[in-house]
Amino acid sequence: LVSIEQLKIAGIVYNVYEFTEAGAEVYEILYGEKPVESQKSKVTKQHDNPIHGFLITDTARKLKENYNVSFLTTERKDVSVKVNGGETYIPDIVADITIEKNKKPVRCFFEVELGNTPEDAFFKKCNKMRKVTDVFYFLSDTEINLMETQKKLDKWIMRNGGRENMRGLKVCYATYKFIKEGRPLTEIKNIDFK
Repeated sequence: LVSIEQLKIAGIVYNVYEFTEAGAEVYEILYGEKPVESQKSKVTKQHDNPIHGFLITDTARKLKENYNVSFLTTERKDVSVKVNGGETYIPDIVADITIEKNKKPVRCFFEVELGNTPEDAFFKKCNKMRKVTDVFYFLSDTEINLMETQKKLDKWIMRNGGRENMRGLKVCYATYKFIKEGRPLTEIKNIDFK
């Protein structure tokens, strides 16, 4: 009646439950209504697959817990930003965070990457990001996947004329562990194209 799937995300094992088709039918007979949509189904619709979706959800929760966040959302309808050319940039997480004491909150656009985004899709996303922000935040579950993201970003930079054409861009990289530990965002690994 209930299916259980174990997902290992950033070293944490999640037990994910959802009704089977028969379980949903039994629920409807007993309670006279359809069961609510499972969290797995919701995150999969918004973020392509459950591992990516749950990592985004958990990262957002850790950002709220560990940082001075005045606004945060992961809902696609809330994070979508129209860019010129009629395209839409949809980051994984948008948050207003006070990064330095006594300063105003900064709008941060976070991309949670597992290292498996096809290059063309990654490059398109970077092009849209560049139209919206001068600070890219890439978060990943592991150092290995973070390095994959860095390699793709290096290729994107070269395709766009190299470092000289990236003036004013700052790229920040961190693992889930960095966010989970609440380490200061001022210590985040970054490349600043001044």
